[in-house]
Amino acid sequence: MENLFGIEEPINRRPQQKSKDYNSFVDKFKAKLTTDDCYTPPYIYNSIVEWVSKNTDIKGMEIVRPFYPGGDYINYDYPDNCIVIDNPPFSIITPIVRFYNERGIRYFLFAPHLTLFQIPAKNYVITSSHIIYENGAKIKTSFVSNLFHIKIWGSAELTKLIKQVSKDNTLKLPKYIYPDEIITVTRIAKIIDKGISVKIDGGVQSVKTLDSQRKFKKQIFGGAFLLNKQAVEYLKKVEAEAKTETAFRWEISEREQQIVSNLETNNQ
Repeated sequence: MENLFGIEEPINRRPQQKSKDYNSFVDKFKAKLTTDDCYTPPYIYNSIVEWVSKNTDIKGMEIVRPFYPGGDYINYDYPDNCIVIDNPPFSIITPIVRFYNERGIRYFLFAPHLTLFQIPAKNYVITSSHIIYENGAKIKTSFVSNLFHIKIWGSAELTKLIKQVSKDNTLKLPKYIYPDEIITVTRIAKIIDKGISVKIDGGVQSVKTLDSQRKFKKQIFGGAFLLNKQAVEYLKKVEAEAKTETAFRWEISEREQQIVSNLETNNQ
């Protein structure tokens, strides 16, 4: 099926696999620690496909992604007239590229930026941007390909595109302001960061969700306490003290006060 760019949607042609056993189930929960585990966010991948389709004719070609978890790119069922656009394991990218070059399989692959020229590719597409992958790893990434006549292509356009989609998809957490009667660990932390201690002996009650939050199915992250009036006044006083500690206050001299008085007199 073609998408809005007139390109065949990616299809994963997976070889026959045995049913999942206990080991494969456990593997899903192992920490992703290497660049081989850097799975590409969809918004990054889609922007790469869009850029490739804009800069070379791949209309009607079938986009395939053999580098799914546990995939076998050697025994993958590559259809005729296909193109590989994918993020392969960086640790074995050199044999992968050689494999595609020898078999005439067209490709556009994510690649490690700093060691890009060590890969035996036909084309090198260089970007000056970091990609934040789904495991949280932030890696400077460029690309290798065999689609173009240009040997080395430093693409400002692709760099800008990656940076823009990354910025647009940055997780934006909502900011909440709680009433004075609510104390959270974050509120206390802001005070002690200024070198001022906080001590509340009593007059509090634990609370997880405010009544005003219930209809939105929200709650106070990490929990909180309701404060009585005395505790509220004490905390507000401490917070005011913490704010005055953030900057040194300069005072004007008697001489300068006299100048101010003369200015007021002259303006009458």
